[in-house]
Amino acid sequence: LTKEEAIRYRVLFEGVRSGAMVPAVSRSFSILFEDYLPIRIAGRKIYGFLGKVMEEVQEERLGEVMRARDVTGWDWSVREYLSIDSREVEMEVQNVIEYARFVWDTIVDKALLLEHSLEFDANHVQYQEVGIISFSQMKELSIDQLIIDAFLVDSSEKLESIVKDIAMEEKLNSETPEDGSYLEITFLSFVSLMQRCSMDMPDYQERVTRFLERVVSDEQHRNNSGLSNAHEATIMLAAKAVSSGNTDTCKKRQKNSERFDEYVSTFKVWEQKFFSGKSQPLKELKSDVDSRRLDILRGCFEGARNEKVVAALKIVYMDYKALRLAGDLIFKLMSKIVK
Repeated sequence: LTKEEAIRYRVLFEGVRSGAMVPAVSRSFSILFEDYLPIRIAGRKIYGFLGKVMEEVQEERLGEVMRARDVTGWDWSVREYLSIDSREVEMEVQNVIEYARFVWDTIVDKALLLEHSLEFDANHVQYQEVGIISFSQMKELSIDQLIIDAFLVDSSEKLESIVKDIAMEEKLNSETPEDGSYLEITFLSFVSLMQRCSMDMPDYQERVTRFLERVVSDEQHRNNSGLSNAHEATIMLAAKAVSSGNTDTCKKRQKNSERFDEYVSTFKVWEQKFFSGKSQPLKELKSDVDSRRLDILRGCFEGARNEKVVAALKIVYMDYKALRLAGDLIFKLMSKIVK
């Protein structure tokens, strides 16, 4: 996957997961799928495609975790080394390698939001693949300083030298630029870097765990950067996806993005007009068809208030013509109810 593709898929999957947890949104999608053939055809197509992408990503991720575990030999629970505050938080992962992978995903997300993260070369090919960041990006995110503090590395230059050695061993860079601007760091490189910096320390398990915890903690407290949590990161990634690609593609996406924004704004106006307070002007709709359409409308209202759902639907509307036509159809159907 390219970084541009990764952003889109990430936003899509986050939106699907968020929407599935909202009953009105889930009910709305179910009715649309059952009652409207064009939406059913388009939905099955994108579901099949995204299903394959998810399987590939999961297999690749599992392979990276297993390889990192084999290379380092690390296999301990991070919970006993975490701070008291972190220990009180329910964690999905407790193994150090899986926790490191979670932290790496956080770092990659932050790197994607940097100003030049989606740069292209003269052949319109992105400089780096998804899941890889440059050493310069690591410095821009201040991860290098966290490593220096955690493992008592002499300097950023020393850290860069270690990264270069690891990269050459992985054969990622046959020719490394002098300034290290595109010195590539993968998840395996990241784990190997922690191991090399901590291997002579008797308390390395605690130091590694506390470093990973510090990265997460810094992410949660970066309110000024707009990266206070994963939710905001997803919304910002969606915004970046609108403007990614070549000039012609950006213009088309921007046009479709603006139309989608108009739809969302209109749904919010309709909700205030017809479902605010005790007002229920649409209660006279009694037939089965109208009742189902009313459920669709309620789902649209709920979805318009869920930023992750809106972000995912915007990506779909911008990038998939069949689903864009389906979106236009839904809006027309809902317009007939409220007008």
